[in-house]
Order: sequence, then structure tokens, then C-alpha cells
Amino acid sequence: MIPVTDIDAATHIIDTSGVVGLLGDAMRTDHRGRKDDPNKLRLLLIGMLLCIHEHGRATITVVHKLLTTELPVGVQFTLGVRRWKTDTDGQSIWILPIHDLYELSAKITNRLGYGDGKHPDLDPNHPLVAAPPPDHGFVMLTEEEYAHLAERYQTDAA
Repeated sequence: MIPVTDIDAATHIIDTSGVVGLLGDAMRTDHRGRKDDPNKLRLLLIGMLLCIHEHGRATITVVHKLLTTELPVGVQFTLGVRRWKTDTDGQSIWILPIHDLYELSAKITNRLGYGDGKHPDLDPNHPLVAAPPPDHGFVMLTEEEYAHLAERYQTDAA
């Protein structure tokens, strides 16, 4: 099982970074019709962050396995990996299908893929295209965010 502190930290990083909104807005090709479910994108990103931390890699298969088997069941319900559904057969539990993650990954690649002239009109200064700063490529926490997390996960050494 993945420690709850790691799950909370990954969730905090994804939720406060704004990456779900940034990617979601960038992936929209048309503002008419049904919007994509931002929770699936959030789950994919949280799962990828946890996979890299726990396993050193983040393939869709490994992300799905982590989300559906390595997280406590209560956390799976909280995050939306599992949920109750009611239909004509009664109540059952819906579990995030791996197909949804593959489909989302393909959509990200198709809509935001860069290179080989795939999107010649894409602005190279767009935040999703621009190179990360040379000193780091990671999300940086503010001092307040770091202090909050450090205080939240502080353990007694005695």
C-alpha cells in the first residue's frame, strides 16, 4: 500500500499546481459540446506522480495498477477511482477502466503533441510548450506550502 502521506502530498502538488486546468484548457479544440471530465486527468496525473515516486516509471498500465490496487480502498473512493453506481440491476461499484487512461493519454498526445511539424501553428512560448527553467523542471512549493506540509506530516521522534 502507498502511504497516505505520499498520496496527500501528490494530490496537493497536482491540485495546487493548476496543471489540470492548464492541460484541460489546452486540450479543448472546441468550446461547444461536452467537456472532458477533469477528474480523470487529475487521477492520471496523481497516479503518474505516485508511480514515478514509488516505481520509478509511469506507464499507463502501472498507473492503473497503482490507482486500483495499491491505494487503500477508502482513498480510491475519495479520489474517484471507485464509486457507487445504481442501475437497473441495483447497486454496484464502478472501477476506473484502464481504457479510459489509454484514451486520455492518446488525446493528450494527439492534441498537444509537438514536433515533426505536427502542430506548426502552436505558439512555442505557450506554457505547455516552452522549455522548463534550466535550473529545475519540478513544481516548486512556496515556503508557506512547504511549512504546511512539513507541519502536517511531522512525527514525534521520541
